Amino acid sequence: MLRSRSVPGLEQEIFALLTAYQALIRAAGDVTIASEGVSAQRVSFTVLFQAAADQIIAARGITAADPVPLIGTIGRAVLDNLLPEHPRWRVRARFRKSASRYGFKRGDHPRTVQAYTLDT
Repeated sequence: MLRSRSVPGLEQEIFALLTAYQALIRAAGDVTIASEGVSAQRVSFTVLFQAAADQIIAARGITAADPVPLIGTIGRAVLDNLLPEHPRWRVRARFRKSASRYGFKRGDHPRTVQAYTLDT
């Protein structure tokens, strides 16, 4: 969810999200390179994200006196929670969800249109 209400704020927020995503994907790549036999398909993005959020919130171990290894706290969390080698079989077929039973009332919620142009 984007919370900015201005175009410069939206640009900054999108850039920050893409930067965080790229950093997490690089951390996943470091884990697969440093660990023999670990496939990139077994790395969970959810675990990556949660471990990074925990690092930011707790702010423990962010400075190190010794040389930093390739796999840090985030990498150890990923290795502790690897996905299974083979995905589990689907037990049920996929189906489409039914439509909402709450109808949209045109007069109750007027819609305003705002146009944004994003130059990259």
